[in-house]
Amino acid sequence: MADDFSAYEPFAEIRESQAACRGANFRICSKGMVTKAYMLKGKETKITFQNALHTPDFAANLISVSRFDTAGFQVIFNHGDATFIDPRGHTFISAARINGMYCLTDSEPVAMPA
Repeated sequence: MADDFSAYEPFAEIRESQAACRGANFRICSKGMVTKAYMLKGKETKITFQNALHTPDFAANLISVSRFDTAGFQVIFNHGDATFIDPRGHTFISAARINGMYCLTDSEPVAMPA
């Protein structure tokens, strides 16, 4: 995940022991821009996240639905799917609910065994 960051800046002091839940902690090491590519119906969409926090202890990337809302986007949750709609009304990514979390389909290449 650290390789996803560009133009990031380290925190003057690494923030240790941020509360994730009871008994679990994580570090915030830096913040910056992260560009990720996602697939929707065979079409790739690249999204650049501003002020993304680098939290290497997390097993997954998390995104803020409230930041999408503040930027004029909509996120509609319905029957196990989350649909992200841009300010012009176009769906650009969607996420399926898996084990209680909504997961985006990453378009990064995956190495296949020979």
